[in-house]
Amino acid sequence: MNEYGGQVDFSGKRPEWVLLTLADGYQAQARWFASEAGHYPVLYLHGIQSHGGWFLKSCAHLHGQGFSVLLAERRGSGVNQTDRGHADSAEQLIDDVDVGVEWLRQRTGKERVHLVGVSWSGKLVLAYAAKHPEKVRSIVLVAPGLRALVDISLAEKIRVGMSGLLNPKKQYLIPLEDPHLFTENPEMIRFIENDPLKLTKATASFFLAGRKIDAAGPKIVDTLAGLQKQRPLPVYLFLAEHDRIIDNTATLELLRPILTAHKIYPGAHHTLDFEPDPSMFFTDLTKVLQDTE
Repeated sequence: MNEYGGQVDFSGKRPEWVLLTLADGYQAQARWFASEAGHYPVLYLHGIQSHGGWFLKSCAHLHGQGFSVLLAERRGSGVNQTDRGHADSAEQLIDDVDVGVEWLRQRTGKERVHLVGVSWSGKLVLAYAAKHPEKVRSIVLVAPGLRALVDISLAEKIRVGMSGLLNPKKQYLIPLEDPHLFTENPEMIRFIENDPLKLTKATASFFLAGRKIDAAGPKIVDTLAGLQKQRPLPVYLFLAEHDRIIDNTATLELLRPILTAHKIYPGAHHTLDFEPDPSMFFTDLTKVLQDTE
């Protein structure tokens, strides 16, 4: 068992920790899976409550197939303890993604990178790609948080809006306390329950940053659809049949104009990495990245 719960095959080589210096000087940690195979590198981004440790299996699998992977910890999440759950704005979060992309471009010499966005980070990946399409080789969305079934209450939204003006760092509970929302795998339910690095609260300005990207969703999709007419920009979508966090139907409706392909995993729950046997997902994830090489 590794420190994050569940067996992970690192093929004899564990990732190394690296520091990403964000635009405002924030030192964000990331795991770096280096490969000499020459594929386009992968920037892998986690969800709102999760952190990179939840996705070691899929990243290790990609690395085993020859991909260099930067598994980034979002500012204020996971091992990044400064300003927990906080971001100043949507623009800051998008700029943070660019730091990871630029780090990969400089480290590997590749002009473009694959973006993998899981859950909440799916919206961030799309917003980034619409702003910097020239740096993106492909987009993979895994149960992306574009159209949610779980949300804070209307009263809480009003309080968040007021805090955004008066006290942007005021913290609010992330409404994902039940581990069964993520998985029905007993081992991983225990892992989530005991995970000291999961994010349980976020600030008003972080929630508002997410809302801003949500509101821009249709425009972002339109922008990406227009870009796809100029050059290939593959977009792949993976969904879980029994997702209790994401509205699969609404997500498909939103993304259909830009999708290259999508797949729904029968019987699966939100966090595909936590399925008792995620091997099919890992194989599919590897294949769509290989197909864009």
